[in-house]
Amino acid sequence: VNRPAAFCGVGAFKPSTLSVSGAGIVPLAPSFDTPGAFGYLPEDAVALAAAFAPDHLGLHMPADGPAPALILIKDAFIDRCSEDMRAAVTRLHRTLGEGRSVRFSLEERAGPVPLADIVATHRTVLLAELGRMHRAVPRDRIAPRLAADMDAGLAIADADYTDALQALKAMRRKFWAAFKPNDVILLPGAPGIAPDDGSTGDPSYVIATTALGGPVVSLNAGFCAKTGMPLGAVMFARPGADAWLAGIASKVG
Repeated sequence: VNRPAAFCGVGAFKPSTLSVSGAGIVPLAPSFDTPGAFGYLPEDAVALAAAFAPDHLGLHMPADGPAPALILIKDAFIDRCSEDMRAAVTRLHRTLGEGRSVRFSLEERAGPVPLADIVATHRTVLLAELGRMHRAVPRDRIAPRLAADMDAGLAIADADYTDALQALKAMRRKFWAAFKPNDVILLPGAPGIAPDDGSTGDPSYVIATTALGGPVVSLNAGFCAKTGMPLGAVMFARPGADAWLAGIASKVG
């Protein structure tokens, strides 16, 4: 939900990875598949997610907690974003630091793990699981790109798949070890505005949040100066911080 929300300028909330059952949903990659919710504002998305998320996540009663620090990550991956997107996220970072409902302390720092490494390792796991889950699907009945991804996944050796799972686990531990429990990470939700080529756009910027395992909030970061199209950002926190991040999302608007 976080990528389309970024392109449409609306809110979204995706709980911690695998914290909500995907029963009844066609699987993509079982290590990551997690239902989320859209809403006009982040607080609307939280309210919808609370209706289907398990009670122990606490979304039905968003929690107060320690004053959050909002960390704007510096990473070469973000340098690929459009100039408008980078400027919008920088403005949003500053604006949230001046907020009245939630007063963030602001920081900028280099990420402890390159986002490109996380995304590449995630893709190995995703393709391997996609191919194995859907090996029997007739390739002539699905989109050519998806069929190619399934076949690429089947070509990944079991050992390479398990190595990627372990590598991703190590990256997750290293990433979160560099942050405090009250840190919220801010990233672009996409490299720029929604594409006009008929595709669903580049998922890379939200893939890292899924791979890192914590809850994710999408919010509008502004609009492109040239086109007027929305620019979206994501805030995310460590795995299990769902109620706390939901409480923040319900106040930032």
